[in-house]
Amino acid sequence: MLSARIKAIFVLLFATIVIMAVTVKNTPPVSEYMQTGIRLSDLPDLERTEFMVTKGATAVPYNYKTSAGFQELTTDLVARYEENPYRILTGTYGSSSTNLYAEEVRKIVNDYYGIYHVEYYFDHYPEYPPYSPDSET
Repeated sequence: MLSARIKAIFVLLFATIVIMAVTVKNTPPVSEYMQTGIRLSDLPDLERTEFMVTKGATAVPYNYKTSAGFQELTTDLVARYEENPYRILTGTYGSSSTNLYAEEVRKIVNDYYGIYHVEYYFDHYPEYPPYSPDSET
């Protein structure tokens, strides 16, 4: 039979393994920035805008590849969110699609740099309609 001391060691060993498993499970992934070392603000305008599209930005006009103004907006948003990832710009632009895009860019930039525990506009207003270029008047 096992002595009380050996039983206690097994219980502590099991508890340590459980704690390690929970810790590893809850550890956020390594950010893309840590893997690549490339700042989003260092990318060319079109490449930066295309990066936003590939990462899931939906409030993008159909001509974003040729729209210098939209690419400049993306550049401005990325620079602002690199400087202050908690800044909320929603409500400062003229159209709801642009406001939605600003919040999408903020989420993409924060995810890229590994800033995971941030509240977003869509977290509080899930009924906010998804953007479709056809719905814009």
